Amino acid sequence: MWKDEGDTDEFSHIFGRTRLITERIVSTEPFCPEKSTEKIFYIYSKLQNKVLFSVSISYYGDSVDLTINPINEGKVMSSTCKITIGDPKTGRDEYKTIEKNCTPRIPEFLSNYLTSCYPGRKETDCPSICKELWNLYLEKSLCDVELKTEKKSLFVHKFVLCARSPVFLAMLTSEMKENITKYIEIEDISVESLEKFLIFLYTDAFEDIEWDTVFELYYAADKYQVERLKLLCSSYLVENVDCDSVCELLTLADRHHDCTLKRKVDDFIWKNESEVFKSTSWKKYASEDKVMALSTMLSKYEDKESHSSAKTFEEILSNHPDVLHDFESLYKSQSTSDIVIKTPSSSFPAHKTVLFASSSTFKDMFTRTCLKSKSADFFEIEDLEDCIVSRMLLFLYTDSLEDIEWDIAVKLYHAADMFQIQRLKFGCSCFLLKNLRVSSVVDLLMLSHEKRDVKLKAAVEDYISLYDEEVFGSDEWSAFCKKNSSLALETMLSKYKRI
Repeated sequence: MWKDEGDTDEFSHIFGRTRLITERIVSTEPFCPEKSTEKIFYIYSKLQNKVLFSVSISYYGDSVDLTINPINEGKVMSSTCKITIGDPKTGRDEYKTIEKNCTPRIPEFLSNYLTSCYPGRKETDCPSICKELWNLYLEKSLCDVELKTEKKSLFVHKFVLCARSPVFLAMLTSEMKENITKYIEIEDISVESLEKFLIFLYTDAFEDIEWDTVFELYYAADKYQVERLKLLCSSYLVENVDCDSVCELLTLADRHHDCTLKRKVDDFIWKNESEVFKSTSWKKYASEDKVMALSTMLSKYEDKESHSSAKTFEEILSNHPDVLHDFESLYKSQSTSDIVIKTPSSSFPAHKTVLFASSSTFKDMFTRTCLKSKSADFFEIEDLEDCIVSRMLLFLYTDSLEDIEWDIAVKLYHAADMFQIQRLKFGCSCFLLKNLRVSSVVDLLMLSHEKRDVKLKAAVEDYISLYDEEVFGSDEWSAFCKKNSSLALETMLSKYKRI
């Protein structure tokens, strides 16, 4: 190993110490492809006195398939399985080595914590700003814009409309009548499709839809310039088009001047040209729009290279911002902000809708004071650092805790507890548990105890029970016992309650 970057002839040794225990397990097993297509053998740990993995090797003539199945990983943090296969028939020392990193399962103490918070342990069960805003919509809480259709009115939130659509943003931030009256007339979209449209604006969800509804959603997405939804609609329509409906889709692409969709429809036609051009729907289409029919048929002779190099909808979609990115962009632009959070040294413009949806404290505050005084347009926070207020607000809009460190996570946990922001509290708890070490377990135990967080404290106790020798033998625990003997005793006894 050399000391610096670049080429060098000088090498030196580097030494390090770790408290992690490593074990090298060597196992040799005979495997005869002629007699068996599959061989299963087991990796046994002498240190843990149990089988850790099973390894299955299947032979398919000129290829070998390797499957590694964890059985009792226990305290295994990570592992690498290295298989060497020798062929004695060659008469030479020919070996093929396969290395496979085994992804460790989620630690049991973290798994128990997730289950205690959300029994289903599904991603859809976890809290999010999208869910909380959608709940506000369903409850008709703090709605500030009315969408009027021919049949009924839907009450929505200006923040969501402006974040997702530049058309709504222009309507509701200018001198246009919609900004003055706080209602928008929508007469060309059915109530059913408009509700699907709103579901997407609030949550990015695009599911449980049918062909006719997608046509209307495409129209709404194009009208209000919601490009992500427009691409999703286009992708759905292309995937579900057939020879009878292709003319309908061709008309849609032409009407909205959608070159990307038109090219995809042309590709479908030329892959099924015989069936398409013989169909009654194409004959009717050609008689009604000869120019478009002719243009489509000539498209076969266009530059084929440009067609083959065209991006897929998935590739295009990956470059379009999702709902959380849109929320973050509106927050950072400070557009449509209607409240200011003031610290002793800074001010942070924000949106009441997001604060109201995210925090029981903010919700109660706005419910009591929003209609009573102008002071509802700002409030002061004196006991949090500016960087913590900034990170807290960014999380409220994005659900993101990227690039944080332990100390920041602890301070954000305090902020979440102060303002009763449950999903931030949950996010910080998960981060702290994932990064929990023997040297920091005392700090997290004290935090959970002081905040009366029963579920977090139980997870910390699970960790201590799992690594009891390392924890109870550490200098940190020795110092903790001197300062907090009662809690230390309670924690050490909790291990035996689990047996």
